[in-house]
Amino acid sequence: MIKKIILGTFSLIILFILFSQGYINNFFVTESGSGAYFADWQFVVNAIKCKSSLQTCPLIDLGGLFLLLPYTDKLNQFYQIFPILLIILFVFYLIKIIELKNSKYAFLSLLLIFNPSSILALERANTDVIFFIILLFICYSRFFWANAILVNISFLAKYYPITFFINFFIEKKDRSNFTSLLLIILSFFICIAFIYFDEHGLKAMVGSPGETHFRTGAGWGYLFSVKAIPRILKYLFDFNYIVLLIFFYSFFIFFSIKFYKFFEKSNIFKSLTLYNIEDRFFILGINTLLLCFLLFSNYYYREIFLILSLPLLIKLKNQKESKEINYIFIFIILRYLFLFIYNYIMMQETHYFEDNQRIFYNSFLFIETIKGIVDFILISILSSFLIHYNTIILKKLFFFTLRKNPE
Repeated sequence: MIKKIILGTFSLIILFILFSQGYINNFFVTESGSGAYFADWQFVVNAIKCKSSLQTCPLIDLGGLFLLLPYTDKLNQFYQIFPILLIILFVFYLIKIIELKNSKYAFLSLLLIFNPSSILALERANTDVIFFIILLFICYSRFFWANAILVNISFLAKYYPITFFINFFIEKKDRSNFTSLLLIILSFFICIAFIYFDEHGLKAMVGSPGETHFRTGAGWGYLFSVKAIPRILKYLFDFNYIVLLIFFYSFFIFFSIKFYKFFEKSNIFKSLTLYNIEDRFFILGINTLLLCFLLFSNYYYREIFLILSLPLLIKLKNQKESKEINYIFIFIILRYLFLFIYNYIMMQETHYFEDNQRIFYNSFLFIETIKGIVDFILISILSSFLIHYNTIILKKLFFFTLRKNPE
């Protein structure tokens, strides 16, 4: 515990220096351009302020629950320091979930905190950090109703945390399937009722003609999505984008199933359960990551959910049950190191204009292609674990009783 407190305090001091001296914008982030910190959270605060003043406000890609937050000058003072609280919680929660058995794992913790995707999430104070912290709280908490409320709040605040509802089936081993299903049904009607009366949320989801709508999806750079390679192929060869997407979705399913069959033969899944804390991190975190990877064009700060795969992989690695786990673990570490190179290229000139057309530099296309391929392979591998986990959860959902251990 002392080691974790020291490492967490050290990390916060380094972050304070990076922020206060402006090194964050100099070495990590150029996308926002304004140089102002916590821009994403400020965007939310401005929306809350606009809503409270009863003005006609632009649509933003958030559920209406955020806009129910009150706004006063005194509350605004809290809203302005809230990102600092997020950073503190993020650092100490992250260090909490990684066992510090030796200096290698201390280095890993620092790598997870200071890699460019995490730094971007903290610099923006993006709402993904809030949901990351809520997810960890849910996994650790034994307050049943508090967890249920937080799951519903998370969904109504952003919608993609719909995956948090899986927690109802993995929170407690001796909870009946009927109770879990009842919770799902109750939450379903509560959420549907809220969304139905949430005019802002409905318009943000489906669009509204004549209204300004600020969408927050990533463009070409800083991208984490299955759509990355199809976009590049469309740009280079003018292939049909829809056909490319169908091909890559099919390819993704194929590879995920192949990895699943391979790992199943290697007996990697034999020690997995639904209820250990490491398994719950993985199930909730990687299901969230997979949903976003397949459906949305995400800025790569959403990769913070990838962190939640590591406690399970470390546990399996320490059990020395399979050399394949070591390879996956090393692959993830190398990917995190690669992000520093990727981020450096992103900070350079990525394109220029010629005859009113945007032309990308080869260096940008090359590094974006490498990242797209690496992301595709990694998420396919992690999805193979989810095939195992989610099959068991679906059995619970449809009243198949699990005896003793689900494996």
